Amino acid sequence: MYEFISKLIIAVGFDKIKNRLLLDLVILRMVEPSSKLRSISLLDEYFGIKHRRQSYYQSAPQWLSLKAKTEAIALAFAHKYYSFNFDLLFYDVTTLYFESFEEDKLRKTGFPKIINFSSLKF
Repeated sequence: MYEFISKLIIAVGFDKIKNRLLLDLVILRMVEPSSKLRSISLLDEYFGIKHRRQSYYQSAPQWLSLKAKTEAIALAFAHKYYSFNFDLLFYDVTTLYFESFEEDKLRKTGFPKIINFSSLKF
């Protein structure tokens, strides 16, 4: 599976990012979503790929600077293969949640990922 997703990353052009740890974390996020530090352990467990935790702490602060380049690569690929002008880009933020203690039309008591039934989610 790792090899297949790696080939997709190359086909799209994300290999131009030149940050192996980041790309490995992206691959593992597709295989089994978990925290970044847990993902480092799972990379070794599943694929025999070793990264030091210290490498994450050194590398992660620089990842924000890759945002524009990453977006440009994704848009260039989509434009080339889907012949569409992407003027608007949406991000998946489903892992985020917000807590509130006052219910209204938007915020209702619900069932979050983290078991805490007493607070409101929206």
